[in-house]
Amino acid sequence: MKKPFLKSLGSIAAIAIIAIGLSGAIPAPKYKTVTVSAPFPMEPIKEFIFPDRDFPITKYGAVADGKTNNTKAISRAITACNRAGGGRVVIPAGEWLTGPIHFKSNVNLHLAENAVLRFTDNPDDYLPAVMTSWEGMECYNYSPLVYAFDCENIAITGTGTLQPIMDTWRKWFKRPQLHMDALAELYTMASTDVPVKERQMAKGENNLRPHLIHFNRCQNVLLDQFKIRESPFWTIHLYLCDGGIVRNLDVRAHGHNNDGVDLEMSRNFLVENCKFDQGDDAVVIKAGRNQDAWHLDTPCENIVIRNCDIIKGHTLLGIGSEMSGGIRNVYMHDCAAPDSVFRLFFAKTNHRRGGFIENIHMENVKAGKMQRILEIDTDVLYQWRNLVPTYEERITRIDGLYMNNVSCERTEAIYDLKGDAKLPAKNVFIKNVHAGEVTKFIKNVQNVENVVEENMTYDRFRNAANAPAYDYSKLQKEKLGRGVVAIRENPSEVAISWRYLSSDPENTAFNLYRDGKKIAEVSANTGTFYRDTYKSKKSATYTVKPIVNGKETGHIEGAYTLPAKAPIGYINIPLDTPADGVTPSGQKYTYMPNDASIGDVDGDGEYEIILKWDPSNAHDNAHDGYTGNVLFDCYRLNGEKLWRIDMGHNVRAGAHYTQFMVYDFDGDGRAEIIMKTSDGTVDGQGNVIGDAAADYREPGDPRRNLGRILTGNEYLTVFNGHTGAAMKTINYVPERGNLEDWGDNRANRSDRFLAAVAYLDGIRPSAVMCRGYYTRTVLVAFDWDGKDLKQRWIFDSNTPGNGAYAGQGNHNLRVADVDGDGCDEIIYGSCAIDNNGKGLYSTRMGHGDAIHLTKFSPSMKGLQVWDCHENKRDGSSFRDAATGEVYFQVKSGIDVGRCMAADIDPTNPGVEMWSWESKGLRNIKGEVVNPNIKTFSINMAVWWDGDLLRELLNKNVVSKYDWEAGVCKPLVTFTGAVSNNGTKANPCLQGDITGDWREEVLLRSEDNKSLRLYVSPVATDYRFHTFLEDPVYRISIATQNVAYNQPTQPGFYFGPDLKGKFRGYEFK
Repeated sequence: MKKPFLKSLGSIAAIAIIAIGLSGAIPAPKYKTVTVSAPFPMEPIKEFIFPDRDFPITKYGAVADGKTNNTKAISRAITACNRAGGGRVVIPAGEWLTGPIHFKSNVNLHLAENAVLRFTDNPDDYLPAVMTSWEGMECYNYSPLVYAFDCENIAITGTGTLQPIMDTWRKWFKRPQLHMDALAELYTMASTDVPVKERQMAKGENNLRPHLIHFNRCQNVLLDQFKIRESPFWTIHLYLCDGGIVRNLDVRAHGHNNDGVDLEMSRNFLVENCKFDQGDDAVVIKAGRNQDAWHLDTPCENIVIRNCDIIKGHTLLGIGSEMSGGIRNVYMHDCAAPDSVFRLFFAKTNHRRGGFIENIHMENVKAGKMQRILEIDTDVLYQWRNLVPTYEERITRIDGLYMNNVSCERTEAIYDLKGDAKLPAKNVFIKNVHAGEVTKFIKNVQNVENVVEENMTYDRFRNAANAPAYDYSKLQKEKLGRGVVAIRENPSEVAISWRYLSSDPENTAFNLYRDGKKIAEVSANTGTFYRDTYKSKKSATYTVKPIVNGKETGHIEGAYTLPAKAPIGYINIPLDTPADGVTPSGQKYTYMPNDASIGDVDGDGEYEIILKWDPSNAHDNAHDGYTGNVLFDCYRLNGEKLWRIDMGHNVRAGAHYTQFMVYDFDGDGRAEIIMKTSDGTVDGQGNVIGDAAADYREPGDPRRNLGRILTGNEYLTVFNGHTGAAMKTINYVPERGNLEDWGDNRANRSDRFLAAVAYLDGIRPSAVMCRGYYTRTVLVAFDWDGKDLKQRWIFDSNTPGNGAYAGQGNHNLRVADVDGDGCDEIIYGSCAIDNNGKGLYSTRMGHGDAIHLTKFSPSMKGLQVWDCHENKRDGSSFRDAATGEVYFQVKSGIDVGRCMAADIDPTNPGVEMWSWESKGLRNIKGEVVNPNIKTFSINMAVWWDGDLLRELLNKNVVSKYDWEAGVCKPLVTFTGAVSNNGTKANPCLQGDITGDWREEVLLRSEDNKSLRLYVSPVATDYRFHTFLEDPVYRISIATQNVAYNQPTQPGFYFGPDLKGKFRGYEFK
């Protein structure tokens, strides 16, 4: 760097050294050199060897009482040290109050152990103004707290602390109009060549804060070991300095503009072994602003930063935005940002700066979470954009950025390169860069030439704002048929509906046939619904054929036969009711249909029903007593029974014991059933699993624990959905182990089971079997490939580091890709488990009975969760599904056992929410829109009547919210049918089982001899691709049978706020 001011400074120093050496009065200065490796020529750095002389400030009148102002005493010590030819000015242990400290050459300000320099916060103490700079513009301002101008061989060393009093400076962090006017004034003066001496800024309410340390035009600088605690402005500013070392510093400053260290138009510096914890950037390389820097024409160059950590802050390595003098030859290596930063490497400029950035290197850096690993932004103007005009446009030349062997745990993007179209950046080399996960986009390149990328990798991509983000080209999906269904609406009319599939062209219309005769052409501009006048009591077969441009395409046709004497309003599915039984204690019991699920067990594209039969003596885990065996049947919609599985007496009956997952796990087009079994389970072909003679039921002592199962084998079995045959049985994991590990010795808490289906790899569905949620929580994922049942991962709250996940589960769960990586997470009550089997987050709000997951509004990013809690503290909460961030909460001192979420009110945006203790109906902002919810049910919901609002389902009644009257009113009652599970009052199943996009309700008849599938007879003009093609919705059907049943919910917003194109339908 051959610049006039440094030439003259160096010449003066050389002459002085020669003169002193000749006179013999003071020995010539001695230096040791530090050689620094870099990918560019780097001169050895000279480190001055200070004479072995100490000048303790106490000798010059300083008092360590934290009250006496020691400015003059410290100044006297510095002057004495300088006159003696150099040495240490020692700040002993204690608290020392002072104003500005002004350096002289050959002085080492040494902070002894436990020494604390407290700087006053009275601005008048920092007058008269001195020559300094403000964000790259030279001016006269309040003196920096530690200041050196035109000095050489200066140092701050020792293990003590610089700790300014911050009260006044914190007030100045604000930027009122008078401060902004002062910035505009300074900018104008600097841009119009007003002499620096005339730029007097330390006046009035300009409030231009001073630097903590500002060394201006100095040589041979050493900053070593000391601590910094807070700063009014930039923390360490090395301006137009030549040669120095910054090492072993501990910087913590979280105020406005608190960079760690700023090197501006300086050269030949080493920064090493420092820890930065600050409110802005860690290490920043700058080169002045606009006209001032163009006149000085002094680049910042030959800078090495190594072995430094940034604890918190904005950027690990910042280049600019003050860079008008040019920046080159910067090398950062072997550094870390283990927590969170905005960026690792950020080159920033704008069209007013000019200058250049070239040959900047970063390598061997490890980091935690951030927004960008590497970013170039050529339009960074901050507050200056509209504050002042552009006096002259100069585009920054950017050429040669190098990044190698850099990794981070999480980033929004790996690189984001935004060059200037008028002078594109060029030659950016990105090698061996790895991110654990990326959450917004991988890379962006605009106006950059020759971006070379080698071995840039990431483990997963997730974008919570766009969640869910399934790759449907890879996702293993069901092969859905047309789903034609017909029900008699009244004695003279039949309602027919069918599926609109995503594989159908949007202009698909449909021909409808009855018994082979065409009766209608249903337009592409209306719903997939038709009302046929048909008075005959004979059976009739309705066939649907898609047509495009008037021609039948043959693409997925479908048919349904309306049976003779069909009942009005529903499909009747006769059942093979099991025989009554008697327990070992002599108690008689009967059977009733309970939870159901659906699966295409034979591969024809239409669903069969898998029904669980519960004995009348089924028990909650809290209660003792024998129970009858749990049975499972498979039925076609016409009542044909395919098989029966008997779970045996070693599987207890009750809501929390047997969760059955029905899904096509291996992709063969036919559904399997995966559930927990035991010795004595009999499959659908009559084959016994395990030891048929084993009986693990407790006999009671004399009656305590009667009928409970506290020991014995537990299995996990895959059953063939078509035949009921057991295809594979393995030991059940999570195993029971020691009962007391779960919270009691009676299997109350150990036998709380949940289960789910989840696309954990974004391609194939896995079964997730879960045990425990009041205390210990264990989830285990399994994959079925048609032959083997293999464990994918296990999550255990007892594993070190997972303690926050204990006691967070609900009596149910939800599954969705909540973080946008295309893979499912499990929302396990108040916590979430990532697709890789690791904890995603825990709110620590604990257990609850109900939970709802969906996109609550098209205006909200990603998915959200409405949850209730029974801990008599947290009440009900609305949170971000990906992060656990709580949007609003209604706390309560009671156990909040129920909550519901459904878009029932078109006058409020998004889905509404309520709970037992929500204090009314609330919108997505948490506002109460109706305080009176006495008429609201809180169990289930259904899309029934063909508009975009949701209806409520409770027992056998569908009700509609009248938002004008503020009450819910019955819409339809399913007479002769009843619900299950007591006050939970849920159907056997609710969801889009067949027909168009509306949902069906499956209930048992009052005499338990049949199921009734209620299908909406209400015409609708809306037609949407079947919700069954949405993994979130489909899995919500599969998991509906889990413990306390919850209604279906999709992975998208559905309601009256929809606009534009949605699932194959265009809103006008």
